[in-house]
Amino acid sequence: MTPEVRTEADLVRIVETGRGDSAFTNTFLELLDERHPVYRGVGTPAVTRMRGALLLALGHRALPVTALPFVLEELESAHDAWLAAVAAHVLRKYPEPSASFAEPLLSAILYIQHRDEIVRLARYGGHAPDGEATTAMGEIMQTIGWLGRAGEACVGRLEDLLAQEPGPATTAMVRQALEAIRSDSSIAATTHSCCCGEKAAVAAPRGPVRDISDLRFEDHAGTELTFADAFHGRPSIVVFFYTRCDNPTKCPLTMYRFGSLQRITAEQLHLNPVLICSANSAGGVRP
Repeated sequence: MTPEVRTEADLVRIVETGRGDSAFTNTFLELLDERHPVYRGVGTPAVTRMRGALLLALGHRALPVTALPFVLEELESAHDAWLAAVAAHVLRKYPEPSASFAEPLLSAILYIQHRDEIVRLARYGGHAPDGEATTAMGEIMQTIGWLGRAGEACVGRLEDLLAQEPGPATTAMVRQALEAIRSDSSIAATTHSCCCGEKAAVAAPRGPVRDISDLRFEDHAGTELTFADAFHGRPSIVVFFYTRCDNPTKCPLTMYRFGSLQRITAEQLHLNPVLICSANSAGGVRP
């Protein structure tokens, strides 16, 4: 049974009780869902504190695979130094590196390098006069180095960052990450050399195709229509977003890109796409 959590104080208590205990994993994952009642009427700083504490609790020992999407999401849309530092830090608690982690980490650099600051992972919210200090960029670079040869996709972007002369501290961190990637890649090339040529491409398994022609939507005027009514014969995209989203790299950015995509499709392909946007269960058709 999931303990009742209604306030930030409730969440702090349950995090302190269950930190590192696998029996609390599902509870922490439920609390990371942005639809959870604990986030209602709560401002961005409190949401940031709560989500960071939950990620730290999940990655206290080994990060479970079920928590991975939440960690990568925070890196892909990094907007707060402490939360970005937490996400990068706990990603290193995952059982093994993956090349799929490279792009989220590079996104985090893009968003956080000009808003980085000193934080303390061991302190709730990241700001306190005591505790071991770190920075978001420091944690991100450590994690890129941890990727080793799985981080080869990062090399070009890291070299570009060095060319910008980002300062002594960042330069040192970037060089360490590059050295970790290159040394691991060199070892791998020596140890696992293969004369068998290129590997055959393996197609990803496909699941069963489901007919959703009769799936019903409601437009901005309250008129019901089916998927076939709205989408037949034109490029179509559906997105779900929050009307109260304080992170400029999430919902607001999605809607901006939607408008740009609609314009480009109309201009270059001479097609009039359908964009259906659902906000808090209320759908809206944008012709």
